[in-house]
Amino acid sequence: MIASLLHASATCRLTVGALVLIGHAIAWPHTVDAQSDRRAADSVRVARALALELVPDGLPGACVATVSTDGAPVLIAGGYADIAAKRPYTTRTVQPVGSVSKTLIGYALAKAAVERRLDLDDPIAPHVPFVIGEGAAMAGVTWRQLATHTAGVIDREAGYASAYVSPASVDTSLGTFLRSYLHAGGTRFHRDHVAPDAVGRRYVYSNVGAALAGFALERLGGMAYSALLARDVFMPLGLADSRMDLLPTSPDDAVLYDDARRPVAPHRLITYPDGGWRTSCAQLATYLMSVLRAQRGVAGGLDSAAVRLMLTPQFATGRTPTALSDREPNLGLFWSMRRRGIGHSGSDPGVSAFVLVDPAAGTGQLFMTNIDISEGPAAEALTARFTRIWSVLSAVTQRAG
Repeated sequence: MIASLLHASATCRLTVGALVLIGHAIAWPHTVDAQSDRRAADSVRVARALALELVPDGLPGACVATVSTDGAPVLIAGGYADIAAKRPYTTRTVQPVGSVSKTLIGYALAKAAVERRLDLDDPIAPHVPFVIGEGAAMAGVTWRQLATHTAGVIDREAGYASAYVSPASVDTSLGTFLRSYLHAGGTRFHRDHVAPDAVGRRYVYSNVGAALAGFALERLGGMAYSALLARDVFMPLGLADSRMDLLPTSPDDAVLYDDARRPVAPHRLITYPDGGWRTSCAQLATYLMSVLRAQRGVAGGLDSAAVRLMLTPQFATGRTPTALSDREPNLGLFWSMRRRGIGHSGSDPGVSAFVLVDPAAGTGQLFMTNIDISEGPAAEALTARFTRIWSVLSAVTQRAG
């Protein structure tokens, strides 16, 4: 069913040329450092696992990567960035990564904390030019509570959905949207948008809460959140194609698809700190490698003290908030602690992304695709395809660690 064209070059690098499925050719612009037979074999194993899921009724396009602190990342991509044009999905194809964007808020927040520009347990109120909720019930919400989804800020679909707007819309700014959603009397406000009894006590995952943290960081730093990230993350790491904007700016960007493989209409996200990062698989891998290296104190790239704080469990044993999943028993700053590492997932219209790092082993992995695997009639089948790919990646990274 699958024919692979493999060859080793004179420089001992293994090139995975093309894998062909019945009725579906896939471009594989992938070269892997083949310093060992095991690493080369693992690379081919991952490539074949991905290829099996890139059939006409599977994922349109996708990229996976494994990273480590002691070697170059292994990047494998296949399928289509644009099905109609038969344009291949490559390791440098740019697309949004959904809520993986929140990890950047975690870093920006941690960096401000280690530079003593804020205390994580200080209220955010001095940096928010409106009252959250009704009266003073939410006045004590802190930076740490926002970063651990324990601030009592609630996503209500009817209100949050209005953050997705057409490209031509001049609907509102981030601050104006947040005021309308969170301030009593705001045009989008509903009492269910805040839960004062949950502050510091109950875990409630919140996109709006994450966007509020990004907005407060803007006010603290005196610059747009996107400019802050460009200065502290994108430029130091050389992530030239990364930006905080859902709109495609290049004909090489991925087309995003719904579960019926219809292109998703271009749109903007007003609350862009919570899910507006556009990047490529190669640049996302660079970011994860920098996180791992900074955590180990390697100079250059991200700030080591900030990364260590960002990945530190925020709750002492026995003091975790209610409603926190047993699968994610603790939290960093906008990172989730899992059984085998620390990570985040992301989904949005036409987008799915997953990242995981294991600081102890010095390894990590990622997956991204231009379809939302969590929505629609095909969700179960698409999620199963992802699970099979992720399990192969996990086996490879465990061997590498």
